[in-house]
Amino acid sequence: MKKINFFIIGAPKCGTTSLAAYLGQHKDICFSEPKEPHYFFDNDNFGYSGSLNSFINSCFAHCDEKKIWGEGSVWYLYSHSALIKIKKHNPEAKVIIMLRNPVDMVYSLFYQKRHSLEEDEKDFESAWNLYESRKMGENIPKQCTEYRFILYKDIVKYYKYVKNVYHIFPAKNILVIDFDKFKDSTKIIYQRTLEFLNIPDDDRNKFEIINPNKEYRSRIIRKFLKYLSNNHRQGIRRLKKIPLLKKIPFLQTLNHLNTKFTQRPAFSQESQKIILNFVKDDIILLGKFLKKDFRKWLKLK
Repeated sequence: MKKINFFIIGAPKCGTTSLAAYLGQHKDICFSEPKEPHYFFDNDNFGYSGSLNSFINSCFAHCDEKKIWGEGSVWYLYSHSALIKIKKHNPEAKVIIMLRNPVDMVYSLFYQKRHSLEEDEKDFESAWNLYESRKMGENIPKQCTEYRFILYKDIVKYYKYVKNVYHIFPAKNILVIDFDKFKDSTKIIYQRTLEFLNIPDDDRNKFEIINPNKEYRSRIIRKFLKYLSNNHRQGIRRLKKIPLLKKIPFLQTLNHLNTKFTQRPAFSQESQKIILNFVKDDIILLGKFLKKDFRKWLKLK
């Protein structure tokens, strides 16, 4: 059986969707459909389930075996068992970690979770302060597929998770990308990623913005689409394989019509200070461990 060659394992809201899209357009790379199957994640009720064969046959059915295969499930970073499963699947697998200023990341994540109905708090500080009760299984929104994804105080601290990756995979098989450098020097980081994957440069020069901030127009329609996604994922995948239905992307069209792209409200300095005070020691530890300078993250915006 063909093995998956590389994984973009996180973190969320750190440019992984853009990088996956760019890599997936390279002639020598095939990316999973969907981008985040989360097959190796430690919750069978979240992501793709079933046998490894069925997972490969479904999510990589469009792939040529001559190409290298990749997937981009961003919650693998936070799951020790997922990383172990990946290593078992392919001991030579390469992993890519993308990191962003944790203050910006967690604020962006909060709004993504609001858009997907997995977060029902209207302001960030209220959600942040629910950490203890949510960790006990309380105050979890009904539409939330995995409560750990809204434990923002856990998600915002990268150090222990990144360190764990280095304990499981050899350093030569790990690439850490700074989101700011990716945003400001996209072509250079893209080329560096191809080099890491041992893939020749394709002289790509256009890097369109992917996955901007979104809001839904109708909560009712968003709930309907969420219900289908959560409860009929396998059936939807089977329907998409029917030639006629491939030409009628009903769900994608409905989702697109129900989506608007907007700027997030400004993040108050008071909220930024709360997060920064909570995470500053972690930032320092991460910088020392990776031998990278993350002092820019210690400044308020």
